[in-house]
Amino acid sequence: VIGLQIVDGATVNANSNIINTITGSGTTDPRAVGIAVLGGTTVNVGYNKIHTINQNGLITTATGPVVLGISLDDGLNVTTHNNFVANLNAVNTAFADAIRGISVNSTTPLSTYNLYYNSIHVNTASALATSGTSGVYHTTNATATTAALNMIDNIIVNTSASAGVGVTAAYRRSSIDLTNFASISNYNLLYAGPPSATNLIFYDGTNSDQTLAAYQARVAAREANSISSFPNFTSS
Repeated sequence: VIGLQIVDGATVNANSNIINTITGSGTTDPRAVGIAVLGGTTVNVGYNKIHTINQNGLITTATGPVVLGISLDDGLNVTTHNNFVANLNAVNTAFADAIRGISVNSTTPLSTYNLYYNSIHVNTASALATSGTSGVYHTTNATATTAALNMIDNIIVNTSASAGVGVTAAYRRSSIDLTNFASISNYNLLYAGPPSATNLIFYDGTNSDQTLAAYQARVAAREANSISSFPNFTSS
């Protein structure tokens, strides 16, 4: 189930929408998504409020995330800015990465994804044996111009409870390769709760950074001016 889906178009603007109370209940590879971008040349997704996106089904066969606030799977020049994403839940999904606030999962050549001024608050819990979540997720690529990510001035907060092999990650990448994580990425707030082995500023499946300093050292010279603290959200 998807609240708003962009499939194609030369210039597409999806602005100032309120998307909430979406609930999926399927059991075979389902997704509950606020906004999904599946194509387009120049796509702007801005000033949207996305909240209360739920997957209640007992998931049995899916392998990826089942709840996404904003999912960027394709498109050439996609700017996602000034959006608010919160209250994402997948209580019956035993996946190590079940929920993503914003997911950049594209593998489109010569594509750029700009994340500017978004506020993300993932704060959920599951009673299942495995549970993991991500504030922002990015699929890595060894080619710098394939799904290049410019991530600037975002508030990325994930205070979820993890379980089993799952972790609570503010920023997650699909592998250790940083090639398509643009060098201008900076000025973000990243917070994943009190630092621990399962509360991580950054995670790539191999490396895990509990502190901002460790993360900044790993991605330098990116994120030199970024911070880590819990903001006082006026609405969640």
